[in-house]
Amino acid sequence: MSDFARYSKQLKSALTQTGLFTPVETPIVIQQYDGFIKGDVSGIQDFIFSVRSKGASKSLKSRSHFVGVLTDICVEIVEKQLGKNNFKLVYNGGGNFYGFIKGYKEGWEKSLQKTIDTALACENIYVSLTSVARDTDDFGKVWANAEEKSGKDKQNKLKTLDFEQVFKPFGKTPLFNSPKWSDFTQRLTHTNGYAIDAQKAQNDPKTKIESDFFQIFQYQYRLENNKKFENKITNKLPVWKNDVKTFEELAAEAYSRTGSQKLAVLKMDVDNLGKVFQGITDVNRAKSISSCLSWFFNEYFYEMWSKNSFDDGATGKHRFNDNIYPVFAGGDDCFLIGAWDSVFEFSSFLHQKFKEFTQN
Repeated sequence: MSDFARYSKQLKSALTQTGLFTPVETPIVIQQYDGFIKGDVSGIQDFIFSVRSKGASKSLKSRSHFVGVLTDICVEIVEKQLGKNNFKLVYNGGGNFYGFIKGYKEGWEKSLQKTIDTALACENIYVSLTSVARDTDDFGKVWANAEEKSGKDKQNKLKTLDFEQVFKPFGKTPLFNSPKWSDFTQRLTHTNGYAIDAQKAQNDPKTKIESDFFQIFQYQYRLENNKKFENKITNKLPVWKNDVKTFEELAAEAYSRTGSQKLAVLKMDVDNLGKVFQGITDVNRAKSISSCLSWFFNEYFYEMWSKNSFDDGATGKHRFNDNIYPVFAGGDDCFLIGAWDSVFEFSSFLHQKFKEFTQN
C-alpha cells in the first residue's frame, strides 16, 4: 500500500467516530494526564510579509520558517520545564502546538511565558501559552476549553512584563529588521536538516539570527546536514544556478508562455478543522487526523510540487517546482506565490488530490 493510500485510509478511519480505528503511533492514555497546554503564535502575517518588494523572495522563506522554529523551541522549553515523561505532544504546526501534561497546577506556565515575553517584547510576533485542567476524558471538550482560554490570553500580550520593560525605547528590533534573513534563506535551501541545542546558547541570552542559525529563549536552532528535511517541502524553493529565483524571474516564466508578466498567490487551508476537533472525543483520533494532514501538507505536498508539471498547450510541459515559491506549507494549510498560470494549474491539481486523500 502506498503512503498516500495508507494515510488516506487512516484519516477516513479517524474521522469516522463509529468506525474501526487503529492509532498510527503509541496511543495516548488521556487519564494519565491532568492538564492540557496550547501554544499560539500571533502576528504571523505581519512578521512574514512586512518586507520590501525588492528581494522579497530572498527573505520570505526564512521568516516563515522561523514561525515553525518558534513553536519547535517552545515545545522544547515546555518539555524541559515539566520533564520528558510529563509532557505528551499532540500536534505542532501552523503556528500552534497542543499537548497533555502531568502535574498540572494553575499558573505553572507563567515563568515560561515571562521568558517568551522578554525575548519578543520588541518584536512584532508573539507566542501565548495557555494551560487548562483536564477535567473530562472527552478530548473535544478539553480542546475547546483551551481554545476559549487562549483567545482571552492572547488579548493580554506581554502580561508578565512590567511597564518599563514594555514601553522602554528599543531602536531596531534584533529579528524583524535583521539583514540576515536573505542569507538564512540561501543557506536553508542548500542544507537538509537542523538541530536544536540549548548548550550553544547558554552563555548568550540575546535573540539573534545569523546565516545558519536562529537563537531565541537561550536555544539555538542550527542548520545541519542530517537529512531531517529530506523529501519534505520545508526548505524547498525554485532555484536557478544554485540561487533562489526572484519573483521577477517567476513572473517572466509566465510571460514566456502567456504574454502576461504576472504573479498569482494561493492560500489554502482546511475548512472547519476546529469544529472537527471539538466534535472528537478520542484524543488518538484527533492526533491521527493531525498526523495525516501534516503528512499531506509536507511530505506529499513536496511530491506534488517536485514531481509534477503542467502542459500549457503551446510550449509543452513545465515543472511546478520551477514556477512556484512555497512560502509555507504544513499543518493544515499552505501559501504559495508563483507564475500566475502555474499557480492556477497547481491549485486545481492540489484540490483534486486533497479530495482523493479525504475520500470526499
